[in-house]
Amino acid sequence: VWDAFGTRQVSVVVATGSHRVPDEAGLSYIFGRMLRRIRPCIQIHRARDDEEMITLGRTSRGTEVAINRRVRDASRVVVIGSLEPHYFAGFTGGRKSFLPGVSAYRTIEGNHRLALLPDAKCLKLDGNPVHEDMLEAMEVIGEENVFALQFVIDGKRRLASACVGALSAAFAASLGPAKEIASVPVHGLMDVVIAVVNPPMDIDLYQSHKAIQHASLAVRDGGILILVSSCREGVGPSTFHEILAGVENPGDVRAIIGERPYRLGDHTAARFADVLERVRVCAVTDLPPGVLERVFVEAASDVQGAIDRALGEVGQDARVLVLTDANVVVPNVQVRDPGDVGV
Repeated sequence: VWDAFGTRQVSVVVATGSHRVPDEAGLSYIFGRMLRRIRPCIQIHRARDDEEMITLGRTSRGTEVAINRRVRDASRVVVIGSLEPHYFAGFTGGRKSFLPGVSAYRTIEGNHRLALLPDAKCLKLDGNPVHEDMLEAMEVIGEENVFALQFVIDGKRRLASACVGALSAAFAASLGPAKEIASVPVHGLMDVVIAVVNPPMDIDLYQSHKAIQHASLAVRDGGILILVSSCREGVGPSTFHEILAGVENPGDVRAIIGERPYRLGDHTAARFADVLERVRVCAVTDLPPGVLERVFVEAASDVQGAIDRALGEVGQDARVLVLTDANVVVPNVQVRDPGDVGV
């Protein structure tokens, strides 16, 4: 792709959304051996830099559409992205390269407040308010000058699918392979689900909690979910942790959020609380036990100890499921046991 640009003036915009600016290791992970060659062209999107944003309009749900001025002014935009499950937008890829990828912080906040609604679900697009708001934003932004490369990667990090063309068309063509790889059939709800998070998504609790969302779909009410993730850089964006740490029980979270204007991260706290109300969560991480316990998560020092404790409580004949790449694999409970509820 790079060689095809020839002598054209090219900027490579890293679509960080509202996330932090990647460090050198992060850039190396993104660009690999190409980093040295393209470094002079790299521009990091900074969502809070209002001077770099241009407002284009508003969606019917009230989200102000403001994006990176450099992207808006480009004569041609080439989008490179992948499709994976997303716990409230349905899937990554496609429109997410623009919202949240290169959008203003206020735009991301306006869109993500819709993640509090019940139809904002993993693998769901039709009727998903977050996805539909993103599509409306793309109508405001326009796709006429956008060419997309959309990839699907399998569980062994191998290329499973590559679709190119107009953004919406390439995204739509990638959905089939993405669903096939991401959705894992599970027969009935489990007593215990072990959710393993692999690098780089094990960076912090914020990223790892997506595995909790996925794994929770396969746990019966009152069951046990064991998260295995290094969380090597701590909690991550702290809003969700602060909200959970400030309540007496998870059931209070949505009430507190509803009493004030939405803040980015509220949806994460609310969805985390929803899981905690229904199942017990235990975590094997590098975080201090107190950090976990303040958000109603039991800490365990090793995986075997967590499993032994869980089986000691639910019985040796427990139904157990292990998700070895829980951030990108979603259980599809096809047959539920009589009396299964809550999923």
